[in-house]
Amino acid sequence: MGTRSVSVGIAASFTEESYMPDLLEKMKQTIENYQMLPEGTSRVLLALSGGPDSMVMADLFCRLAKEARLFLWVAHLNHMLRGEESRQDAEFVRRWAEEHNLPYIISQRDVAQLRLLGEAKAVAARRVRYEFLAECAEQAGAERIALAHTLSDQAETVLMRLLSGGGQGLRGIPPVRTPYIRPLIEIKREEILAYAQQFGVAYRIDSSNLSVEYLRNKIRLHLIPYLRNNYNPKVEEALARSAEILRAEHDYLAAVTEAWISANVQETAEAASLLVERLNQEPLAIRRRVINRLLTARGGREITFAHVEQVLALAASSRGTGELALPGLRVVRDYRYLRLESASGGAAKVEAAPPWVQLAIPGETILPEYSLIITASVHEGGPAELQRLQSAANRPPGMSAYYDLDQIELPLVVRTRLPGDSFQPFGLQGSKKLKDFLIDEKVSPGLRDRIALVTNSQGILWVVGLRSSELGKVTERTRRILSLAATPYGCQDMGGMI
Repeated sequence: MGTRSVSVGIAASFTEESYMPDLLEKMKQTIENYQMLPEGTSRVLLALSGGPDSMVMADLFCRLAKEARLFLWVAHLNHMLRGEESRQDAEFVRRWAEEHNLPYIISQRDVAQLRLLGEAKAVAARRVRYEFLAECAEQAGAERIALAHTLSDQAETVLMRLLSGGGQGLRGIPPVRTPYIRPLIEIKREEILAYAQQFGVAYRIDSSNLSVEYLRNKIRLHLIPYLRNNYNPKVEEALARSAEILRAEHDYLAAVTEAWISANVQETAEAASLLVERLNQEPLAIRRRVINRLLTARGGREITFAHVEQVLALAASSRGTGELALPGLRVVRDYRYLRLESASGGAAKVEAAPPWVQLAIPGETILPEYSLIITASVHEGGPAELQRLQSAANRPPGMSAYYDLDQIELPLVVRTRLPGDSFQPFGLQGSKKLKDFLIDEKVSPGLRDRIALVTNSQGILWVVGLRSSELGKVTERTRRILSLAATPYGCQDMGGMI
């Protein structure tokens, strides 16, 4: 690897008379539209392959650097896949950086030797390249890494993913994925080549880009020209526009999905648990995204659309139990609960019972061993105030409870079940054994000892997540209401009970 630390001396490639304002202005507009260089950005690492896209990007950044007060670094990685041609690419980038007085980092890594078992060569090259760029950015102190993907690359990517059934991948290449930015993402390759020809920007041609061995090259060399000539002269713009629309919709749905998971799923590094009935209440689009996100986060290998559909079918099945074996994962349906875990994580574990914890009243009590946060608040009023509190809460069934504060004894303690426990479920006559209640609620045996119970000296007030008791219920004589609200706490696993 060679490095040079020099002062910023940027030599313009062309005279002001040869300046091409439209392409530079187009890049500047893209940078502004996607906030690629937020205020305070001072150092940008240019990832240069030596090809026309990256060299035109470098030339444009040299023009932009003065007015934007940017300090530029250059990075190039020789993947050692094309022998002497790769070495000459690296030498070309080195000479360009020196001619423009820019510090540079040039290295080589044998991608063929660094491939993981079963990893495609192109995937390995991309992984190694991004690892290299991250190291370079740290060395250079660069806040952003500029990549030279174009609108044409975007169109090719959308078609590739469409042909392979890419689903969410149809949103294409993201313009920004911090620290990576793609300032040419709205510029076509023809514009790049025209700029290079008009202003004499030197570049090299990667011979592998001409090989139809790769799907992207087939699409670039054959499919897009065919579509352009026979269907739509602006097919690349149309595909890129579709990607932009789908990307915005994806971002919105991804945020909705994360909010749902945060409120309804208990996650650990190894497993995720959720209530089937809550999942099945959601629109199909959200259900698919929730399951896909959870399977991927659990380390599932090569998760496909078919795998997601299998899990959804298991969740929707009228059968109370079932199990799926997916690549690297195990999915278990246990009556009301769905559990997704790594294939090696299915062995039963002997765990100590969670500790007894006294609730803060009023206040917030964090219960990591139960994967819960319970918030207690006191309100003046009776049945009318109860109705207001219930309407405002908008919480899942079983996740809130209300009591006449003057009719219950404090303190309140959270614990798990004890032999012989019984209580009177709200709305029912007479008491019931807790064991029988949990069986009726289809709580699997493995979960019954992990359920949080809010208790006092009078007995069980609340089986959290399922039902409160008749003890201390609000009546016309109530003057003060104790409100208890349970929120999932995602850092620990309570065995699927939420």
